[in-house]
Amino acid sequence: MNTVDVSKLREIFGEENIKTDPSDLYAFGSDSSVHHAMPWAVVRPDSTEQVQKLMTYANEALIPVIPRGGGSGMCGQTVPVKGGIVLDMKHMNRILEINLPDVYCRVEPGVVDDDLNLALKPHGMFYPPPRFLAHRHHRRGDSQQRFGGPVREIRCHKRRGFGHESGAAHR
Repeated sequence: MNTVDVSKLREIFGEENIKTDPSDLYAFGSDSSVHHAMPWAVVRPDSTEQVQKLMTYANEALIPVIPRGGGSGMCGQTVPVKGGIVLDMKHMNRILEINLPDVYCRVEPGVVDDDLNLALKPHGMFYPPPRFLAHRHHRRGDSQQRFGGPVREIRCHKRRGFGHESGAAHR
């Protein structure tokens, strides 16, 4: 097993946002698929700056970083198959902007679809998540393959009549 510099992680995230005990790490070693592998540490950032500092440290130390939303993926994309640090994005759950004229939102990756839709409903808008996962589906999950940073811009849709427009997230 490789190691991480826990003192460096404490410096970036504080003691309360780091997990290194094997009993804590076990749950972060899998998603809803059949795959399982243990991470070396789990961290929960509260800011973009913390993510940037982690990525700088991990890049210099050649440590894999695995971003994770709710862990509801079905194909093992958040399983740390080579170990590394799981970046648990649940604390970064703020809706930064709802732009009605241009029909988009800027959200952090920990925003849950149902919470986003509650914020959009008074404006007659919605974001179409997978219906069976709306209660726990995170925006980070949609951007796993193209993880470009801790803020996502997504398209919303207007409610019209009894049906809804469809469309994909804007990346």
